[in-house]
Amino acid sequence: MNVEIEYGGAHELLASANTSPPIAPDLVATRFEILEQSEAFEDVDGEFKFTKTLVVYRDGKNMYHTVSKARTSEISNLSINQLTTKVLIPLTAYSPLFVPTFTRAPDPLPLDTYVKKPSLLSYDRIHHGLLKNTIADNVLAEVQVCELLKQDSHPNIARYLGC
Repeated sequence: MNVEIEYGGAHELLASANTSPPIAPDLVATRFEILEQSEAFEDVDGEFKFTKTLVVYRDGKNMYHTVSKARTSEISNLSINQLTTKVLIPLTAYSPLFVPTFTRAPDPLPLDTYVKKPSLLSYDRIHHGLLKNTIADNVLAEVQVCELLKQDSHPNIARYLGC
């Protein structure tokens, strides 16, 4: 899903190839792609009530975890002002270094290939803790299992092509 947002900070001006004066920061728009979203419910006075929507989005090459008070049905109408606690998700948090003993996936991938990607919705809860590489560690553990299963494939288990 692609969404347009407006940036209000001067530090977030988009680069321009022309020589015209820069556009005012609050009028600059860019595109970002929402990758994941999930509504959060919490116990409020003995009832589970909607409290926020967790959002993971890509803006250029960077991925972010953020929170919105909007429901998921309203996410397509987001403005940057509705996003709070924006946290940059470093590549190392979800994409560990390739281990030479792992099978490298073919390039290009077959057209009917499903590429599994880790969920980053929990990143806001783990990025300050001792286990901040939990997502990357889980990816490595799953690849190790796939490598093991590849040695003795089974017709009821998806065929692993590599990573």
